[in-house]
Amino acid sequence: MRVSDNTSASSGLSAAYSDVIRNEIMDGYVALKICAASASAASFWLDFRPKKRKQHADPVIALADENERHQWRYARRGLLAVSVLAGVCLFWIVISGLIS
Repeated sequence: MRVSDNTSASSGLSAAYSDVIRNEIMDGYVALKICAASASAASFWLDFRPKKRKQHADPVIALADENERHQWRYARRGLLAVSVLAGVCLFWIVISGLIS
């Protein structure tokens, strides 16, 4: 019995097994990419949809709410800017992951 005969049979088996494992892993990556794409699309839709502000029935409370929104406008804009930058960064990561 030659050594090369024994190694060729085992290497053929391991190559076939390796192909099966590789295909299962790639299927998992495809599912992961689909989940990541749908999650990022949902995140962008939730972040950038128009927000409807509900007016209070009492005009005094409605005026107080408007004054409070006016006072916090710069903080809200700053948080929105940080949120947009984080969203763009995550979008870039997801797109680069989907392409690779």
